[in-house]
Amino acid sequence: MPATGLLDEKNAALWQYLHERFQIEIRRENRGDYLLLSKGGETIISVPNDKAEPAAFTHELLHVALKNNEIYIGSDLTMMVEKNEVLSKFYSRKLLDHTANCLEHMKMFPLFISMGYPAETFDADYQQPKLTNKDLQQIKEHFRSRIFFKFYYHRIGIEYFIEKYFAARACPNPEFDYSKQLQQLKKTAPILYGILDRFTTSWMSFDERTMNHVTNSYRPFVNDFVTELEHWAKGKTII
Repeated sequence: MPATGLLDEKNAALWQYLHERFQIEIRRENRGDYLLLSKGGETIISVPNDKAEPAAFTHELLHVALKNNEIYIGSDLTMMVEKNEVLSKFYSRKLLDHTANCLEHMKMFPLFISMGYPAETFDADYQQPKLTNKDLQQIKEHFRSRIFFKFYYHRIGIEYFIEKYFAARACPNPEFDYSKQLQQLKKTAPILYGILDRFTTSWMSFDERTMNHVTNSYRPFVNDFVTELEHWAKGKTII
């Protein structure tokens, strides 16, 4: 069976529920990690040949479960950013994928825990700190520079700022306290930090279980996020 070794008493019902609603293909591959790919109406979960782990499989199923609630925040954000001439200068596709993954993880982790899985099995880099003092120093050094009387903002520094913000906010390991690091990050670019923080707060307050395109949707605050980012970036020389 394609799901052999991937199911246990915790995730069997979720698998059955999603398998009845989505066209899910499990591919056993010579790879080191699990990977979820959705294209068209097909969902592909790539599984390492030598790592049939129910917890890792459940992680991918929970990504699919968000789509069952019609949550496509990653693809919606990507579409809006990539057609925006201002934001596309510094918000790369790689960063968009990272942002979407972090946002989904914020919603998935409580469900993962409620299913009875140990927190440390949620992802492979659970024990890795997501925002360090070294990261902050690199961001500070590469965020902007001044030549004579003009400030230049560096795309690589902006991207790293956004990447590390979302990574820290999505980190599931309570052993890492990022409060001091986040305050230092905020000092580097208070307005940009505020934009990211308002967006994240709105997302975490949103009840995805009651998603409704008319009365309760995440799209208004995604639109606000993109608009605020554009206003922040306009007028800045980004190189």
